[in-house]
Amino acid sequence: MVPDQGLKDLCENIKKILSLKAIKLDLRSCKMITDEGLEFIGDALKKAVELESIYLDLGYVRKTTDKGLKFINRGLKTLSSLRSISLIFYECTKITDLGLQRISDCLRNKNSVKSVHLNFGSIQLISDEGVIALSERLQQLSSLQSISLIIGRTFCDKITDKGFNSVCKSLQSLSSLRSINLDFESCNNFRNKVLNTLSQSLQSLCLLDSITVDFSGWKSITDKNLNILTTSMKGFSFLRSINFNFKGCINVTDEYLNNFDFERLPRLQYVTLNFSDCSQITNRGLKNLESLCFLLFIDLVFG
Repeated sequence: MVPDQGLKDLCENIKKILSLKAIKLDLRSCKMITDEGLEFIGDALKKAVELESIYLDLGYVRKTTDKGLKFINRGLKTLSSLRSISLIFYECTKITDLGLQRISDCLRNKNSVKSVHLNFGSIQLISDEGVIALSERLQQLSSLQSISLIIGRTFCDKITDKGFNSVCKSLQSLSSLRSINLDFESCNNFRNKVLNTLSQSLQSLCLLDSITVDFSGWKSITDKNLNILTTSMKGFSFLRSINFNFKGCINVTDEYLNNFDFERLPRLQYVTLNFSDCSQITNRGLKNLESLCFLLFIDLVFG
């Protein structure tokens, strides 16, 4: 376990490396770290003026609060050369919309950023308000090529279509995107038309190389919604990888597989599909997967 004092000593050493280009701090499950420790990290970031990449994992550090994220925000806002941002706050259960807004604010004027990975999964106090604030900042990252957002998992009952749609709409202005990972697992408040906005946004992302979406637990989505989504992907001449998780999507049936024409994606090489607990997927639907013989890799999960 790393206490705040130990983190202070580490950060003092970081300050001495004036030409530092990348920082990786994996503090996952360090239960003794508090907001005071995050203040030390924020101060160290201010000194790393040439920093291009930040990876900070505070997953399960449950003493983290909005106050701590304010310190991280202050450090990141001073960095003008950042190209990659990875911040993980999984199950930091004291974080609220205010904390998410503070992290979102550090993306302001970060036009050099190419990659963003944010994990706010399993945080009960985050709602549409925080997600919308994040979306407003994301759409300003004109050079962004890779985005990964984990917002769902358990305790996401305050996130609705409004929050998810705001994320999808932010993608429309990010024409340089090559990789998307959207994880809103178990967000059961979504209505069955929630995928329409995502489908519309995808049509403007002609350079997309990889798409991952976790639909697991979305009991409202149907074959019709998914058919609209896959239709929007047919013009993706660069798409190489599809990873869709439909676990527990009880209204997804064989019709979805029958209508998904993978051969219309000329560069597709990797497909991962999870149909666990999808009781309406049968052998009849699986026959359509015979057309996937041209792939380099396929991972199918059923049961």
